[in-house]
Amino acid sequence: MSDSGTPDSPTAIAPPTGERLERAAQKLFATRWYATVSVAEICREAGVSNGIFYRYFRNKEELFRKLLGRILASIEDALRGVGGSGLHGRLEDFVGRLTGYTHANPDLIAIFREGQYRFFDYERSLMDIYRKALATALGRRCGMADYLFALGGVRFASIRRALQGVELDPAELVRIVEFGAFPGQAFDASKVFEI
Repeated sequence: MSDSGTPDSPTAIAPPTGERLERAAQKLFATRWYATVSVAEICREAGVSNGIFYRYFRNKEELFRKLLGRILASIEDALRGVGGSGLHGRLEDFVGRLTGYTHANPDLIAIFREGQYRFFDYERSLMDIYRKALATALGRRCGMADYLFALGGVRFASIRRALQGVELDPAELVRIVEFGAFPGQAFDASKVFEI
């Protein structure tokens, strides 16, 4: 049966085997830890024999890394072309794109959350993607302090929204990035740096 509830046509063609394996792995990795998913489970989910897996991938790690690479590419696509009128408009666009992506792709976010710690090179690549998009939004080079300040809270709030359903207000996130979490309060460097 198709998703619409009608019988599948006799001419319906199944996706290629490699794609079925990737979809099965994505489904399993989105709900379970990497170490708890076996190649046999991926093959069962994809409807193929275990031996077929090794025609497409050397091992589970290679398949997982392929998924991580695809996720990075999709995030980069989502953030490409950040624009808007003035700094505020560009920040609105940037935050909207980032929070919109995580909200629309909770399974991919769940997979990437584990992957970024297991294979840190993917986290570094994500930081580069974010810094490039943030530099576009800021209209200037984005240093590590800019990245940590602007993206720390936005990433945290976006991930909580995607994985735990916590509501967020993108306009409030933009306000915090623009003006800080406690506008109007004086900054006392000694309270931060002279502990």
